[in-house]
Amino acid sequence: GAGRFTFAQLCESALNADDYLSLVKRFHTLVVADVPRFSLEQHNEARRFTNLVDCAYEHHARLVLSADAPPDELLLPLEELANLSLSDSCAADAIDSAGVGTASSDWIRKNPWSPEAASVTDAVKLAAAGPNDAEPGNDDTNTGSGVAGVMAGAVGSLQESGFAARRATSRLLHMQTDEYLRAHRWHRLSCAA
Repeated sequence: GAGRFTFAQLCESALNADDYLSLVKRFHTLVVADVPRFSLEQHNEARRFTNLVDCAYEHHARLVLSADAPPDELLLPLEELANLSLSDSCAADAIDSAGVGTASSDWIRKNPWSPEAASVTDAVKLAAAGPNDAEPGNDDTNTGSGVAGVMAGAVGSLQESGFAARRATSRLLHMQTDEYLRAHRWHRLSCAA
């Protein structure tokens, strides 16, 4: 059968890939309403959304979205995270050009060691602008000085989110093709038999 959900139900609560896997095993088609055009500040929701897309794709489920943007634009700001590097002096400019330079006022991170609150965008810009003593793969000697509290591992996590966003976009586009829809039908019929 088909299941109908809102984006908030699936991606604004603490669901994970196992939850999405259960859904695609129960429903051959998922209809998801109110999918936003993601901003950098929505990286948690975007990560859940990419997990949902991955589960649907890998299990040949159809994913029907009512969204604020076409599939190739939904995750665009987060895709830029794949290019993020603290040693790159242009990282802050890359973030600005991706359209993530303005932080939403409702999503602010508080660094427990700093009296200042900062959005994710501001923290990444500060980290990119400052000197970085982190050597890739050498967390033992990394003091984190000059990176505004963003350690190399955190940047790696943001980069992985960027790669996941790129993969999800590619999969969303492929899920619209006749090839994918034929595979969906074949999979659905073979499971029913």
